Amino acid sequence: MFNDLLTRQPNNPIARYAHALFLSGTARDVQAIASLNHISERDWDDDMRALATRLERRELMSRIDKLRDSGRESVAVELMQERLSKNGDSVDDLLLLADWAAIRGEPAVGAPYVDRALHIDPAHPEARLMRIELLLAMGRTADARESLRTASPALAEDNGNANRRLANSWAAVGERQKARQILQQAEARLERPDPLLRRDTARLVADVDPTAAMAYYRQALIDAELLGASASDAELTRATRENEKDDWLVRSLRRDTAALHQQQDTTLTLQHDHGWRNDDGTPGISELLTDTTLLHLETPAAGGRSFVRAERLALDAGKLEDDAPFGACRAVSGCADQSQRATATLLAGGWRSERLEADLGLTEGFEINNLYGGVTGRGDLNPVSWSLSASRRPMSNSLLSYGGARDPVTGTRWGAVTANGTSLGLSWDEGGAHGLWSSLGYHWLLGDNVASNSRFTAMTGYYYKLVDRTDERVRTGLTLIHFGYDKDLSGHTLGHGGYWSPQNYNSISVPVSYGWRNEDWSVLLESSVGWSVSRTDGSRDYPLSSLRSKVAAINVDVANRTSEGSTSQGVSYRLQGLFERRLSDHFVLGGGVSLLQSDEYAPSRALLYLRYSFMPWRGDLALPIEPLQPYADFR
Repeated sequence: MFNDLLTRQPNNPIARYAHALFLSGTARDVQAIASLNHISERDWDDDMRALATRLERRELMSRIDKLRDSGRESVAVELMQERLSKNGDSVDDLLLLADWAAIRGEPAVGAPYVDRALHIDPAHPEARLMRIELLLAMGRTADARESLRTASPALAEDNGNANRRLANSWAAVGERQKARQILQQAEARLERPDPLLRRDTARLVADVDPTAAMAYYRQALIDAELLGASASDAELTRATRENEKDDWLVRSLRRDTAALHQQQDTTLTLQHDHGWRNDDGTPGISELLTDTTLLHLETPAAGGRSFVRAERLALDAGKLEDDAPFGACRAVSGCADQSQRATATLLAGGWRSERLEADLGLTEGFEINNLYGGVTGRGDLNPVSWSLSASRRPMSNSLLSYGGARDPVTGTRWGAVTANGTSLGLSWDEGGAHGLWSSLGYHWLLGDNVASNSRFTAMTGYYYKLVDRTDERVRTGLTLIHFGYDKDLSGHTLGHGGYWSPQNYNSISVPVSYGWRNEDWSVLLESSVGWSVSRTDGSRDYPLSSLRSKVAAINVDVANRTSEGSTSQGVSYRLQGLFERRLSDHFVLGGGVSLLQSDEYAPSRALLYLRYSFMPWRGDLALPIEPLQPYADFR
């Protein structure tokens, strides 16, 4: 039809306009512009100019999209800036440049574009909203809050995405109640699937009404066609399993839903942990076997997770030999064949959230019972995350250092050493292939009738994610460790603490880990090989004058003995294997073995546990596996 018309009237503006309009409707923009150009621009009317502008921009945007998709964004920016120079400022073009800058993580580059857009149209809703978002991205929270209060964008009620972004901005300045109100109203007006809006609504509601938040997540999964409308709770958890092909929205939906479900679930774990020493220990002193049976209940509380646990502890160091360096035994004929065993009960409880955690524990049944605890706060100083802890923890290297002992000769109780102090942790991981971490700590070591001591610790590490898939991961890296104690109190004579305490220890190691999971299994294999050097200074066998006097009253020579310092170096290695097996929607069986070998200290452990989830769980098993730690290993 148009061919015949244009053959007869090739320079008819109305015919050319109709032809160009037809071509643009069938995505043939280049041909549409060519058809318009048969008419001189001075003969164009306003409709033709508007169509030409629209077509040119659309054709330009097609080229720009291809450039950005191929990683040539700088060229795309130049083209847009040329367009602005040629045609003058356009709100849409300026906001597009600002949006690109924000996506690149350069909000300061995007801000001037938004300012120019607001100069053209001070009330433009999108420009006002983007200005607020850029202020937040630049860390100017106070300015963003002021803009929200004095120049908040007037958004159409049916613009769900813009209202979602506005709500998130209110949340970012601390106005979470207002943000929740905006999102819940927008969600209630939805007439079509919108998993993104429902996801963000759930995020903001979760801390005040987890049940409502889970309902939003359920509907978001339905909107994203990941879940059937009549699916059971168990099927909902199955829908949270991650898939390597997921896009960013689906991935976040699955993770958020899984995290909220697990945060709201109650779990009960029965675990047995067996520990032993591979080094050349001395019977009755450092040849230690430990058995810890724990029952651990964890449940949601006050917007976080709380736990209570009971541990049954059994420590067996064997029997003392003749002339054993224990208590004041060397001051007499010895304490041969005296057993060094203890059983005790430990009760502990605690609470944690994303930013704060605290715990408290106590023992009953040891020669010397003790009270322990810790508080940790966490935060972000973009791009670095930090944690700061204050704690009182047991030194569980030996029976003496953990539960204390009674000297068979003088009847003196001593030991039960605690590390009391603070530690600072820093980490950097922006989701790429690389990551860094470090830790600094200073602690005072105190015990009953034990010389006081102090410890400084500095550790740092780098890791590289060789493989980082949904169900498989391989990592390696480098770890550096330094620590030193003021005194060597590793002995088991009166006044010593029975814990390894070199004056200087340095090590470098290369860790390698492999993790894998499928529907019902999760496995983690870890290893590291390193080199360590340690130095220990000499010390008195009886470092406290009050206890030395007691021993001197029996045998002066023994009371005044000292040990010589030493230096050691060598290769160290660590091997660990952990597994979890899903038995049903409620039960998971787990276990593992860890072997550590070094010149001075070689503790190993094996564990087995059964975890019961009160709510059904068909989602992903943990990767990496993180079994419960005995309370003595809390840090």
